[in-house]
Amino acid sequence: MRYSKSRFILLLFMPALVLSCASRGGNKKAPSTAPGQVYLTDICKYTLLPPLYHGNALDMAQQISASYKGSDFLLDAWVKSDKNEIFISLFNSFGSNMGELIYREDEIYFSSPVFPSSLKSEYIIADFQLCFYDPVMVGKALEESGLSLELSAGGENTEIRRVFYKKNKIIEICKKDGRISYANFLRDYSYTIDGAF
Repeated sequence: MRYSKSRFILLLFMPALVLSCASRGGNKKAPSTAPGQVYLTDICKYTLLPPLYHGNALDMAQQISASYKGSDFLLDAWVKSDKNEIFISLFNSFGSNMGELIYREDEIYFSSPVFPSSLKSEYIIADFQLCFYDPVMVGKALEESGLSLELSAGGENTEIRRVFYKKNKIIEICKKDGRISYANFLRDYSYTIDGAF
């Protein structure tokens, strides 16, 4: 199947584009202040955790494949993340930088020649935290927003995180053997991340 790297980048940032209320246009650089909040449902606000609650440090290339409305897409990224910051650099098929996102305790910074300054990059950070941050702290943050986290082992070297609104499962994340599978049932998108986790 043919795919477009630039189309996938749009898909990757779809939650931020769809859920951001700001107007489009302006400068391509968009700093904002943390912690920030995002809507994981139409009424539940999740407050971003500071980098202090990161799990294992990451410094690696990752390949991201995603599915949205029957189409599949691929993207390469470099991710460096620890208890001080999250840094994500996105690349197209030619190795050109398509965007950079930095999250620190006192700022969120996103720069891209592709996206408008109105993009609310907090949604990308929220997904990242659900996948990689300390599950105890993520669980507490979700509880404060009216959601709950269920953590279980799905077998050898497998961790499954499920986010519930009341009794409805809205997100499921499975981590196993260098792959993370993420499914957002409420927003109808999914992706996998491959790397040396």
